[in-house]
Order: sequence, then C-alpha cells, then structure tokens
Amino acid sequence: MIARRVRLWFLVTVATIAIFTGVARAQQTQYPRPSELPNPYRLVEGWPTLPQSMNGGHWGEVIRVHVDAKGNIWVFHRCFNVVPAGQATCIGRGPANPPILEFDPAGKLVKSFGVGLFAYNHGFTIDRDGNL
Repeated sequence: MIARRVRLWFLVTVATIAIFTGVARAQQTQYPRPSELPNPYRLVEGWPTLPQSMNGGHWGEVIRVHVDAKGNIWVFHRCFNVVPAGQATCIGRGPANPPILEFDPAGKLVKSFGVGLFAYNHGFTIDRDGNL
C-alpha cells in the first residue's frame, strides 16, 4: 500500500514537472539569430585610414563611434590597447595614442586629440551644435 502511494506520488510529481516545463518553453520569446537579421552594414577593408604611427594602423578597444551633423565620424577609443581587454589606459601612452579621432566620410583622419586626458574612457556624445 505504501509502495503504491509512493509510486503514485512519484508519477504525479514527474507529470507536473513535465507539464510546467512545457508551459515555460511555450511562453519563452523566440528571438531571431543574428545571422537571420538584415544587416545594413558592410565591411570596407582599410576604412578608416589610420596613420602607421598609431599602433601600426591597427585598432584597439573602440568605446564609442558617433556621426556628427557634417557626416564626419568621431571615434573614442582606449588608445590602441595592447594589453588585455579592459586594462587599457591612455595615461602615459605618448602622442601617438590620442583617444579622440575624427574622420571624414571617406575615412581620412581629420584630427585627433586628447592625449593624457583620459585614463579609462567610457563614452562621449556630440550635441546638435557639434559640441563634444
């Protein structure tokens, strides 16, 4: 008699778990995979053009990219990081490591500045008047 009750209790428990698991799976939101989404962007090799004096022309940790009203592209980055991710600092990295770069739409470097002003930079924005 006790064995029968234990078996019945076990079967009811397993059935309840199975039902609730099925309900939970049915309620989960199904998101498309990144490969299934439309991608309006394309990779352009060699864009933008970085001077060889800036980390051999290779990027480090890019923190923020912003397009201003003139169509110029501003990049705030962690001074061509050459250390593990999250460890980059712009302090003491020298004049070849400016954290703020401005490019024209063709990818030509227009100006760069900010050497020695940021330790672990995290972001920036440009207002409608072009102020950084």
